Amino acid sequence: MVLFRNIHIEKLILSKFIVELEEKQKSKNNKQATFNECADRHLEMCKKKTLGDDEEYIDTQALHWRNVNG
Repeated sequence: MVLFRNIHIEKLILSKFIVELEEKQKSKNNKQATFNECADRHLEMCKKKTLGDDEEYIDTQALHWRNVNG
């Protein structure tokens, strides 16, 4: 598996992830997710058994984003 190494795209993906967490949190009780909540979720994602599949998905999304946006 090849990881996508473009820092700008990685930042975009991370910000999208944070926005999704914030939207989910807002729909529950109208509170904004904290940095620690996002960091905890990120650590959970890094430790899970399907991490390789997730990284492959992120690479695919990053490649799609690059192709769409130039």
